[in-house]
Amino acid sequence: MKTYSYMPYYQGPTPNNPMRDELSADEKEQKLAVFYADMATHFEDVGCTVKRNRAGLISITTDMPEKDCHDIVKRLLISLDLRADKF
Repeated sequence: MKTYSYMPYYQGPTPNNPMRDELSADEKEQKLAVFYADMATHFEDVGCTVKRNRAGLISITTDMPEKDCHDIVKRLLISLDLRADKF
């Protein structure tokens, strides 16, 4: 089995997107909690293991091909207006 890791985050306003909402720390934490719950629900339903460390890094242990795993994570991130760094 392989492990793929992602560090999700919310990106506020940028020079390219200055109209993007700035969220409070609580709002960001809520979005990240929902993302983790969605990841756990989705991946554990297909036999994968999902873990989150104290820093917020989410690791998925699976037999799934990397591209398939990444595509699912990408869809979940987009649904919550989040981004993630892949490790």
